[in-house]
Amino acid sequence: MGLAGDVKLKTFLLAVGGVAALGAGGLYLAADGGDEVSTAPRVETFEPTPAPSAGDEVRPGVTINRGLDGATDAGETEAAAADVAAPDVAEPAPAAAEGPPTLRRDPVEAAVLGWKQRSIPVKKKKDVSKGRAWKINVYQDDPGAGVNRAKVDLDRDDAWDHKYTFEPDGGVTRKVAPNDDENYTVQERLTDAGWVPAQ
Repeated sequence: MGLAGDVKLKTFLLAVGGVAALGAGGLYLAADGGDEVSTAPRVETFEPTPAPSAGDEVRPGVTINRGLDGATDAGETEAAAADVAAPDVAEPAPAAAEGPPTLRRDPVEAAVLGWKQRSIPVKKKKDVSKGRAWKINVYQDDPGAGVNRAKVDLDRDDAWDHKYTFEPDGGVTRKVAPNDDENYTVQERLTDAGWVPAQ
């Protein structure tokens, strides 16, 4: 082929390549939904899969969400839910009652009643509540019989505010000095309803 033929062939190939490049660019813009080509990197965000809640059952790759009534979400079958074995976890035992409800809210009362008829190696233990805002001394008048008395200084001012007596039958009485002066004008006994005036 002569020189004119080579120029025509090169021009033809360049024209075909240009048309192909324009066509590919047009397809890209049509797929992207825009008219301009962006040079910025494309950032895609993904919503994380929420962690299963307490009522959900989980196995690798599958989460079965259960409502409060135990029904599974739409799209999951009970057969799929049956495939998931529930873990063998023992229910925690209910906490033992610490006395009448009115006492559980008072940490001083709970601390004092915790010493009731508890065995101690001496006749008297001072300040068994070190580090607290109050001071408690406990007494064991009959060796080996356990703590049968306690005194409480609510504000550590060296004046006893309450004196407790733990009876052998399990009863508890206390004397109260309302004016923080060791003048015990109130006498009470512990009942299921709380402290009531002693008879």
